[in-house]
Amino acid sequence: MTNALVVQVGVADAVTPVRHGSERRFQRRDTVRYRYVSTIVARLVYNTVLIWYGITMTTMDRILEIAADQHGYITVRQATDAGIPPVELRKLAHRGRLDHPAHGVYRVAAFPRRAHGELMEATLWADGRGVVSHETALALWDLADLNPQRIHLTVPPPYRPRKRGGDRYRIWTRRLEADEVDFVDDIPTVTPERAIIDSVNNGLQQRFVEQAIVTARNRQLFGRETETRIRRYLQDRLSRP
Repeated sequence: MTNALVVQVGVADAVTPVRHGSERRFQRRDTVRYRYVSTIVARLVYNTVLIWYGITMTTMDRILEIAADQHGYITVRQATDAGIPPVELRKLAHRGRLDHPAHGVYRVAAFPRRAHGELMEATLWADGRGVVSHETALALWDLADLNPQRIHLTVPPPYRPRKRGGDRYRIWTRRLEADEVDFVDDIPTVTPERAIIDSVNNGLQQRFVEQAIVTARNRQLFGRETETRIRRYLQDRLSRP
């Protein structure tokens, strides 16, 4: 089980985000506390499921070590790296102990459903390289009244997922910088600033853009400096022929 303050969970091309500069004081004050409590809850669920399945089931033990921090999900790649052959996942799925919701992704059947589980599934479906972005990120941050029809994911080039289930997702290719990635409910997500700019470029209506900027500022997700930078970008974009 990961340490209570470790938030990097199986994201192949993301690194732990670092905030710096004059806006350090605008960091979310509840981030460490929330992630600590979230991980404690995951540990309790983890122990409960272990008791249900039987503590001697070492394969399930290793699966839960990974899945407990990922809303109950585990990928075939992660299992293989942990020494669990794919055939064992298929056996557990056949016995009803694992669900198989997406290509290359399994879920512990006994793990309680959590909000935004489909977003965690999406990031893992993309081989753990996906980061929730654009309008989906704005919705996850709860910055605007949006309900995108498809989940927006940003993946690093040259990777381009072509697996079953891709019709559920809108895939964007971009190499994100470390300070452009954060975590919401343990889900890798672009920062509010990145989400707003990318959504603008995707044609998001101005009223939602303004709502997102004001909400993020009021919640101290970013400060005046970032707001000014975003508004300057909007003005430059509108002035283009």
